Amino acid sequence: MGKDRDMQCSQAQALIQTFMDDNLEFGQMRGFMKHLKSCDECRDEFENRFLVYEGMRKIESGEDFNFEDEVREKLKVGDAFVKAAFRTKAALAVLIAVVAAALLCYRLGIFGL
Repeated sequence: MGKDRDMQCSQAQALIQTFMDDNLEFGQMRGFMKHLKSCDECRDEFENRFLVYEGMRKIESGEDFNFEDEVREKLKVGDAFVKAAFRTKAALAVLIAVVAAALLCYRLGIFGL
C-alpha cells in the first residue's frame, strides 16, 4: 500500500456503501478514490456492490441500467468532489494567509492607518 497513512483495503471496503450513498466527507473521499485507483481488488468489490445496489434500484424503478456508464459516472463524480473540495481548501488557505498578512502589516503600522 505504500505509506502508513494510505487507506487499507478493509477501510476502503467499509466505505463503499457510504460512498454509494454520497455521504463521504472530504478526507474519506480523497482516500477512498485514491485507493480504488490503485487497488484492483477493492475496485472489483466496489463494482460488484454497485451492480447489486444500483442495479436493483434501477430494476425496481423500471429505469435502464448501463453498468459501465453508471460506474464511470459515479467515480467521475467522486473525483470531481475531491478536486472541488481541494480547490476550495486551497483558496481558503490563501485567503487566510492574505488576511493574516494584512493584519500583521496593520499591527506593524505599515499601512499607516
